[in-house]
Amino acid sequence: GIRDMAYFIVNYQLNKDGQDYQNLWDEFERLEAQKAQRTVYLVDCNANDASSLLQHLRSLIDANDMMLVCELTEKPASFRSYEGTQAWIDARF
Repeated sequence: GIRDMAYFIVNYQLNKDGQDYQNLWDEFERLEAQKAQRTVYLVDCNANDASSLLQHLRSLIDANDMMLVCELTEKPASFRSYEGTQAWIDARF
């Protein structure tokens, strides 16, 4: 069944210059994701697992792009991530 909230790290590599990825960034905003690094977002959502979240986000990128989604099961450690990242982590772990 659907759990309350699960925490994920999403890393992507967009391989098409000039492609419009506004839909992807809008979805991260809708999910209230935390941008940790240039292509890394922290997401809390009620996805059943990493594959479910990947399948959802995969529809917003191109076939030649790359994306990796991992569920966070323990507090992540970070060094010099974007503003707000440590607060996001501390609020959840």
